[in-house]
Amino acid sequence: MHFPSTRWSLLVAAADPDQSRVAWEALARSYRPAIVAYFRARFRPEVAEDLTQQFLTESIESAWWTRADAGTASFRTFLRVLLQRFGARHHERFSVEHDPNWQADDSAAESSAPAPGPEQIFELRFAQILVHRAEEHLKASLQEDPAQLALLPMLFADSGHGDLKQVAEQLSLTPNTLTQRLKRLRVRFKAQLRSEIGELLSDPENLDVELQGLLSTLRRA
Repeated sequence: MHFPSTRWSLLVAAADPDQSRVAWEALARSYRPAIVAYFRARFRPEVAEDLTQQFLTESIESAWWTRADAGTASFRTFLRVLLQRFGARHHERFSVEHDPNWQADDSAAESSAPAPGPEQIFELRFAQILVHRAEEHLKASLQEDPAQLALLPMLFADSGHGDLKQVAEQLSLTPNTLTQRLKRLRVRFKAQLRSEIGELLSDPENLDVELQGLLSTLRRA
């Protein structure tokens, strides 16, 4: 069965090393905040930026993307594995446990809920970046539709009937019309989010599973 090409599948299959290097660098830098978040959670905060830059530099110079193949499900999982391996190499030198000045946070230890680990923090930041990218692309597509553009701040709002009525009056709309427009806007946003996720998968048939995982990550935050 032939699957449509995605940004990730094209990168993995690229025969031109220069082309694949440029594609990897652009992709990795797009999700740089998730890389920084992982290192901040695993290592001392003051070294997170340096480790991030070192990680990106090594990944480009050593062509780490060539370690992926057609069976590598997604850029997200591949990037997480690279971070775990890189982190393991630098754990003893830079982890907070090996800092002589480090002291445990007693308040965190007394908390009933365990603190999220580096992988969980990475997953959350990665999901937030995907949502932001989808929102920005949707915003760009609405530049010629000011009526819909004005509704973007309400995209994730869980407004009550009174709030909707107030906003509807400000926009000279009926509450019912506003509700219908918000529904259409959310449908467009979901389609854009699916597109963003799909571009990072090797097999688009896994899109629904990936989307549900992303939504679960955001709900747990």
